[in-house]
Amino acid sequence: MRRAWNSIMVGSLALVAACGTQQPAPEPAATAVSRPKPAATAPGPSSLSNSAYKVEWGEFTVPSMGAGKTALAHLGLKNASPVAWPSGVGTTGMLYTVRLTHRWLKVVPNGEPREAVGYLGVRSEVPALQPGESATVEVGLTAPAKRGRYIVEFELLNEGVATFSGMGSTTKRVEVKVGP
Repeated sequence: MRRAWNSIMVGSLALVAACGTQQPAPEPAATAVSRPKPAATAPGPSSLSNSAYKVEWGEFTVPSMGAGKTALAHLGLKNASPVAWPSGVGTTGMLYTVRLTHRWLKVVPNGEPREAVGYLGVRSEVPALQPGESATVEVGLTAPAKRGRYIVEFELLNEGVATFSGMGSTTKRVEVKVGP
């Protein structure tokens, strides 16, 4: 019987070699296996719990802004949560770090900031802050290309996870007059 099997295999290999193509071996049929669900895991050391998304905004200083010009501003903030915030300062990774971003809103004639001029995109590093600690963050701002009254809205985010305002915290809005 073994000799017959070997003959069949040799014949099959010769046929495959003659055709120049080899058929892949059939995949084994899938077998359903019942396994218990894995236990829920605690957040990793870089993840923030829901209670971490609390900020108290401090003073904002910015020099006069010219249309389309860039200036350095400074914004104070405080970790008002019971959880330490991780920082990406000095690392190559950003995921899960707390960072500051901003966007510009055009003030329309009735005084309301409604028209978004930019989107959350430019990030500024926030140092690691323990609960109750404060810091002043340096922010590079590039003013909109047109003169006028604007609101710059600051937002903290847990990079790759959520914005702080999306988790119930506040943003910081400051009116800035953009000149020539």
